[in-house]
Amino acid sequence: MTIYGTADFHVLRKLFRGERSIVPDHIEWDAETGGCYLLGFQRGSGGAFSRGFVARLVKDDRLLVK
Repeated sequence: MTIYGTADFHVLRKLFRGERSIVPDHIEWDAETGGCYLLGFQRGSGGAFSRGFVARLVKDDRLLVK
């Protein structure tokens, strides 16, 4: 997942680079809070679903996972 600057589309940050076990599935925008949320899951060593996660993109372009 790549985050781009809106002024000139330069790359701000790349998330999950080289990460084979994390599968981002949905990106949702909350118009009320202005928050961007990522829903996904992590694969276990056998390649099957291990656990789900919800993460929120915070102001310094990091993901806060709950």
